[in-house]
Amino acid sequence: MNDPLFNEVKNKLDRIPIPEKKLDQAISDGIKKGKLKKQKHFRIAFYYSTAAVVALGLFFGSAFVSPTMAAVISKLPFMSNVFKQKDITSEIFDTLKHKGFKIESAGINYQGKKELSVDVGGSEAYYNDVKADIKEMVMNILHSRNYDDFSVKVSQYKNFDSDISESDKRKEQQTEKLLTAMMQAFQKHHISQQTIGVMNNKYERSINFEVPNTASPYEISELKKVVNDVVENLNMKRFDIKIDKYDVAKREQDYRWGDIISMMTDELVGKKVYKTTGMAYTVHPSPEVIVKTSVKSTDPEAKSFGQQLEKVVDHFLKSNDMKTKIKGDHYKIIIRSKDKKQLN
Repeated sequence: MNDPLFNEVKNKLDRIPIPEKKLDQAISDGIKKGKLKKQKHFRIAFYYSTAAVVALGLFFGSAFVSPTMAAVISKLPFMSNVFKQKDITSEIFDTLKHKGFKIESAGINYQGKKELSVDVGGSEAYYNDVKADIKEMVMNILHSRNYDDFSVKVSQYKNFDSDISESDKRKEQQTEKLLTAMMQAFQKHHISQQTIGVMNNKYERSINFEVPNTASPYEISELKKVVNDVVENLNMKRFDIKIDKYDVAKREQDYRWGDIISMMTDELVGKKVYKTTGMAYTVHPSPEVIVKTSVKSTDPEAKSFGQQLEKVVDHFLKSNDMKTKIKGDHYKIIIRSKDKKQLN
């Protein structure tokens, strides 16, 4: 669908964090950036989804004997580079597109190893002709950042739309039409756009909204009325309308800490010396940063490693560049072992 309004919203899907309780699903999906593939649950979001804990990485790694990490601490200033660069997948996607390659998506997949994947469009002959050049270019970008803990996989893009049944395609088209009509109606009635989730399958027909906890009963009633009118005008069967309220202050805090964690993740996960397999965070009841490592708690130097890695993270969070993000929040840093023990 080429409706600009719908596409503008759809593109924001990339910024939705992944709740830690859904890590098993994330393993199969990977974390994709670039051109997002269509998803059968048709979730469209205007804001971040509220999550108690947001996981930006998954567990993996093998046993090892950790070094003293003294060299790591001496490299603390490197973290300042984070503010001057894009996230790694965006840089790779944009660079390859700028060079004229037919790139469909780029992302990091945490399925047992840290694998940076690039999906190439075009014919099989085109893919075979450019895949080596693409891999070399990606490796060069990684090396330019001293990222030595990612493998690179270049694959031919598979159009998953071909796997969708005709019935599901019709429902998807119906859902996109509904979303576009609702957005237009919200603009007409000066209703601020909220997070929208549409379920349109054989198990459930519902439209789910997240609204600020400051929304009045009248505003919620008006929202429901506009939605019901849109559904009726499209000659669709009625949808259940579900409303969830969120705390405005907590949501703003959640945004800030989501950005903070995103800034750190590429650096800590991308470099072997940090033994970091992923990161997570929560702002409930107060900000907590979780660094997941491949270190076993039984390693003789595990505690020392955890304490020193905490210093790396804390140094970054206390930097002048982070003051506008932290906003005086009191936070806790947890360094977690491979076997889920706290190391600091």
